[in-house]
Amino acid sequence: MCPLRPGGGSHPDLVFDGASPLMNSRQSQFAAALIEARRRGALAPAALDSVPTSLAEAMAVQRETTVAIGASIGAWKVGYAPDGSPVAAPIYADVIYASGDRVPVGASGKSGIEVELALRLAKDLPPRPGRPYGRADILEACEALLMGVEIVAGRLPEPPKPPFLALLADNSSNGAFVRGVEVRDFRGLSVSSLRCRLALNGSTTHEAVGGHAKGDPVLAVVDYVNRPCDRLGGLRAGQIVTTGTLSGCPYVEGAAKIFAELEGLGEIAFEITG
Repeated sequence: MCPLRPGGGSHPDLVFDGASPLMNSRQSQFAAALIEARRRGALAPAALDSVPTSLAEAMAVQRETTVAIGASIGAWKVGYAPDGSPVAAPIYADVIYASGDRVPVGASGKSGIEVELALRLAKDLPPRPGRPYGRADILEACEALLMGVEIVAGRLPEPPKPPFLALLADNSSNGAFVRGVEVRDFRGLSVSSLRCRLALNGSTTHEAVGGHAKGDPVLAVVDYVNRPCDRLGGLRAGQIVTTGTLSGCPYVEGAAKIFAELEGLGEIAFEITG
């Protein structure tokens, strides 16, 4: 890997793999629409005829957008494509907030709210051909666990709902991430069976034990680091990795008050401002 400071050098630790193929005209058109949307704080013009048609194209658009706007990557969200392939999307440092903050609503005026378990990495997790990572390796590389609330608010207009690869190219529709306190003494937590509660504007919308699609949220990280596909340097020390919703993804319109708690990891309260 070779270091590259995107967009004039906003983050000296941001590393690219140097292996991205040249953008084709379709990818370039789609990336340009996302870049302009981010710069203007607006939705991208409908351009479904230029959406990525492969995982590699979607990840190349992620990279192109990140470089063009000079973004720093503060976190990653990991998940799965419809065919079960592990995928990841960057969360930019300038949209990571703390409990108690006021978070501006996205261009669509709607915000999906997901309570998630997240990890703070103490070590890089580079590809290891022939030596796959196990769950214990991920926890050994983790310096803290924390809860987070991801705000799902992409830059693509709806309806109709854009195809998965378009959403993935748009950083998996990440709008913001609100982080809780870091818990370093986490070895006794059974992360598959933590009680999770979410309340929107004072009304509880979710309260249950567990809830992750994989059962164990850490497995989403294991799967991704064993089959990485990003073109932005992968999961690195100091970054947060958030693992997918425990609470579904209810939407709120405009301004809203959000409260979430996750057993053993504390509480988060914040406002979305219209």
